[in-house]
Amino acid sequence: RVSQKNFSAPVSIDSQDEFQELGSAFNNMSRRLENSFDIMNSLSEIDRLILRNNNLSSITSLAWERAQRVLRAELLIIATKSDSNTNNLTLLAGTDESAKPQELNVSINNEDIALTHALSLSSRISATTLDQHNGNLAKQLGSFACNNLSVTPILLDGEWRGFIALGFNLSSPPKNDSLVEGLADRLAVSMSN
Repeated sequence: RVSQKNFSAPVSIDSQDEFQELGSAFNNMSRRLENSFDIMNSLSEIDRLILRNNNLSSITSLAWERAQRVLRAELLIIATKSDSNTNNLTLLAGTDESAKPQELNVSINNEDIALTHALSLSSRISATTLDQHNGNLAKQLGSFACNNLSVTPILLDGEWRGFIALGFNLSSPPKNDSLVEGLADRLAVSMSN
């Protein structure tokens, strides 16, 4: 089944010995393989859409949907600036892959400058940090009620054009850096196009 990319039936061994450990290791490997295939399929689907369509909004929507299906994050936000001269940021934000994400428009003001600088670096931003900022973007991000955001910037020729944020309430963020970084790169390519 695994050789045919069917990962739906894990090995079930209840022997309390090394065979059970082997079965558990096999199941962990199968989950990692399934996750890797999901990431590759998601990124290649986004690549195909970028080649067919230069509409940033539709590419961002597909990226949000595919990322949430793989990540199952408590909160996923993809924020993009359509062009470098605008102060308007479009946020796609949501918690459930089966529901359509909210689309919010935020006008970045002078109070957001320090926050956008922090968001231009790969970092972790806490709710406490957001509370220290008075800008429109800080207020909007704070309204999602997550204790922490793990942020990956979207950079186009070194210029900040948005970010992907995973919201989480645990002490450590969900792991899947390859997907998030791949999405950030593809969204930058889409903006460039």
